[in-house]
Amino acid sequence: METSQVQDYLLYLGLNDTRQRSSLGLSVAAASPATVRQADVLEDTSLATFDQIWVYTRSTFAEQTTPAIQVVSDASTVLTVNFTDEDLDEGELGGKIAFDVASGDTSQVVIFAAYGADSEDGRGYRFALGTVQLGTWSLDVSPELSVQNFSHLLLYARSSLFEQTTPAIIELTDVNASVSGTSFTDLDLDSEELGGLVSWILPYNMAQVENYNVYLTDGLGTNRSQINGPLPATADSIVLPPNTPRQQYTSLAPCHD
Repeated sequence: METSQVQDYLLYLGLNDTRQRSSLGLSVAAASPATVRQADVLEDTSLATFDQIWVYTRSTFAEQTTPAIQVVSDASTVLTVNFTDEDLDEGELGGKIAFDVASGDTSQVVIFAAYGADSEDGRGYRFALGTVQLGTWSLDVSPELSVQNFSHLLLYARSSLFEQTTPAIIELTDVNASVSGTSFTDLDLDSEELGGLVSWILPYNMAQVENYNVYLTDGLGTNRSQINGPLPATADSIVLPPNTPRQQYTSLAPCHD
């Protein structure tokens, strides 16, 4: 067909060695001034069983019988992801997201994007945790991130145009290594002086605890004074020396490192 008779170009998904095709709903006008004509295929277009793109020339009278054919290479990337909470306070997260490509093609990947989400499909509330370039296989999550709205961590590969629809998913586990049941009886009978045994109950999960420090603190926890230490992770008590000035302190706080 002479180009002077061309009205537009139509695009289809096609199956090799068959006449099966499915319209992409795309047409490019022949009157376009561009030397190289192009059309954008919508994000998340289902490939189904098709393996080619067929381009037909159409005049005002008829559609071309034999199309131009482009074999489709589906850029699929499957990721694996791991995260260990290193913020040992209850209700808070922090640590390193580590990931790798389990299979697939990364030639079109530009960045990886991580999100916290309230569901495993990411269709509800989600919060961006950060992005890294291809070739960087970890992402740091700052400590003290509240887990109130999060139940899952999602990791997506992203090309220059689109973000992957199906992410790598892990369910978040909040590690809590805070002690409980802190008790203290003052055995120093002098006014405004303290002394005696401070004790506490160790947490169930101590895998990441290196040591404990015990502090005298004020009501807000802004002013504090350390009692000896640091203590080994297995310690569940410490002696507050007699004659310790009470000053502005009102509380005792065993804290993990």
